[in-house]
Amino acid sequence: MGFHLFQGYFFCKPSIISKSNRKKSTKPQYSRIMNELHKDEPSYQALAEIIETDVNLAYRLMRVIGLNKDENIIYSIKSSLIYMGFKNLERWMNILMLQELSDDKPIELLKTSLVRLRFGEYIADKSRFKERRLEISMMCLFSTIDAILDVSMEEALKDVALTEDVKDALARNCGNLRPVCNLICSYENGLWKNVSGISEDIGIDEYDLYKGYLKALDWADRVLSMM
Repeated sequence: MGFHLFQGYFFCKPSIISKSNRKKSTKPQYSRIMNELHKDEPSYQALAEIIETDVNLAYRLMRVIGLNKDENIIYSIKSSLIYMGFKNLERWMNILMLQELSDDKPIELLKTSLVRLRFGEYIADKSRFKERRLEISMMCLFSTIDAILDVSMEEALKDVALTEDVKDALARNCGNLRPVCNLICSYENGLWKNVSGISEDIGIDEYDLYKGYLKALDWADRVLSMM
């Protein structure tokens, strides 16, 4: 029919077939890093030492850091982590962990998560949700986790350290952050009446969304090329 890539409905509303036990465990380094990040006073030195024990993880993370760094010179893992900051590091660790979990899934599934992440951040910055940018970022990143893990969304998020508003939006289709989910899904599906109504409700110019979506697509492509 002339096209090279087709995104079916699976990416928006996956059909859960079976549960994959293999994906329950991830590398211990991820858990150690997240535990350190969630401490009252996380340590860049401790984080660097954890990352340095896994060459593959260090390589992938350094490539991600290079994507966000103006200069090409990176002197050490620790200095790069300081440049990135704790919040940004946590965000990227979640992205890398999601990539590992989805290694046997279509690449478009991960790309959908990345596009939604960046688009969600853009919407937050331009709307009344500006103060909740980080929550929206995580909400969008994990919006396809049920399809990646082959379980229901509620089960997938059960032991994940996300806020209740994020879990409400993803697993229960309700809550304060749900309008952002609805806006993104409506935009993806071309439901322009819904887009118009939600945009007005949350205080974002609907005509500004086009720019944000194109930026999100470009960013996701660049991230995937670096991973």
